[in-house]
Amino acid sequence: MAADMNEYQGNYIGEYGDFLDKEIKRNFKHITKLEQSDLSQYTEDLNSYFQALSSLDRYELVFESRQGGNKIEHWHREFFNYYHFLENHIEVCKISGKNEELKNLLIIAQALSCLARVCKVIFKDNGFRVLYWQYRLDIAKSSREAYKQAMDYLFKGDYTSADLALSDIVEKLPDSTFLKQIKYELQFSLDKLIGFTETSAHWLDGKIERDEDN
Repeated sequence: MAADMNEYQGNYIGEYGDFLDKEIKRNFKHITKLEQSDLSQYTEDLNSYFQALSSLDRYELVFESRQGGNKIEHWHREFFNYYHFLENHIEVCKISGKNEELKNLLIIAQALSCLARVCKVIFKDNGFRVLYWQYRLDIAKSSREAYKQAMDYLFKGDYTSADLALSDIVEKLPDSTFLKQIKYELQFSLDKLIGFTETSAHWLDGKIERDEDN
């Protein structure tokens, strides 16, 4: 009877472990391929399934007999290797100015930040979350510098240079609050400049008419 129960438990844990392994693979693929714009559900599921797989090690003998430890080690390697691939790819895109691709890579890094707690053993303090914020802050800094340049050009009436400066700003980042602020301030400045130009034009027209009357 006890042997039957152990066998049943072993089969159940083995099948459950296989199910979790497949779900981790499915969700990880969805995130890294960026197959949908909203990755929140895949992120939540990836974290939950990996936590569940890791928790099976409390059934030590059964877990090891079903290659459970190998599954966890496999995913640790997958996450670790992908982290370095992503880090290198982000740096290349940043240097080469591939802003749209850089935006997508940062979305992936942000989504995989869910692994921070469950993968401390391989990442320590340098996981996907740190990678995301490191480059996110770099981009915000460069975007602010481009914004300041654009405003200077705008007030000088150099619209071509202003447009070129603004092209350096990466649009539609995961957190677009700064971009919205830039657009608002630019629109305000443009409206103010247009108003000033129209006022100057009316004043000039009036002056010309007065000069002609005299």
